[in-house]
Amino acid sequence: MKKITLLSVILLALTATAALAQGGIDLVWNDYYGYGNGGAVVTKWACWSDFGLVGGPAAPAATDYNSPCDANDEFVGIMTSFKLNENMPDFFGITCILDGEIAVATLPAWWEMYNVGSCRPNALTADGNFTTIKAYKKGCLDPWSNLAPPMVIAYQSPLFAVPPVVQSSLVAPNTFRINTAGALTGTANLLAANTYYGHGLTITFENTLASPGPQCAGCLEPGRITLNEILCDGVTPPAQRLTNMLHNQSITWHGGGAAGPTPAQNSTWGQVKSLYR
Repeated sequence: MKKITLLSVILLALTATAALAQGGIDLVWNDYYGYGNGGAVVTKWACWSDFGLVGGPAAPAATDYNSPCDANDEFVGIMTSFKLNENMPDFFGITCILDGEIAVATLPAWWEMYNVGSCRPNALTADGNFTTIKAYKKGCLDPWSNLAPPMVIAYQSPLFAVPPVVQSSLVAPNTFRINTAGALTGTANLLAANTYYGHGLTITFENTLASPGPQCAGCLEPGRITLNEILCDGVTPPAQRLTNMLHNQSITWHGGGAAGPTPAQNSTWGQVKSLYR
């Protein structure tokens, strides 16, 4: 009996060790104007693991954003980050899939953004330039080694539908998907022991008010955005599809109110690359 008990303890210890070594993903708001952090302003970019470090962002990591939606010149950031399952000595790029759901029957005009012909075509950008990050931030490392390539975006919504094989998570008329991608011209050596910045996204508040442009209704409606996966690609080893949550995988807008989007169906790069512009 004692031998069985001892064996059980050893197996549990090994299981715990394996779990700690598992890679995963995180998502956090970068709250430039302080609405979600009680007035404390965060300088972009900060990943989940940067918050709470000595000399780092003073405010806690923001998981909810509650803007009064009373200006056109506001903007807020979303920061993804990841940790690999195993070392990738010739890493060259990542793709991210974020799915959103707003707690109303149909997606509001405010959330129809990026695409030409949408209510807010200039409201979403993706960034991999982390060269201005303050030196104290050591929670995440820069996978692009200060050589960030241009990031590309595909924004999918009921107004801009795409084939079901790609848009599989958009099962309701109040949902949207953000795909981002970026790749180095060369390669970098990433270690499983480190956590890395992924893509930073900025949402501007253009056309929130009626002047000077058209007013796009729906900014105050609650919702949720979930980072479903980050796919890391290397030249030699197989790609690592990261879906496990490290600390936080979902952020809310005005308190949430949405159950959260259906998990993404895996699509190949060949299926999604034609969506980007």
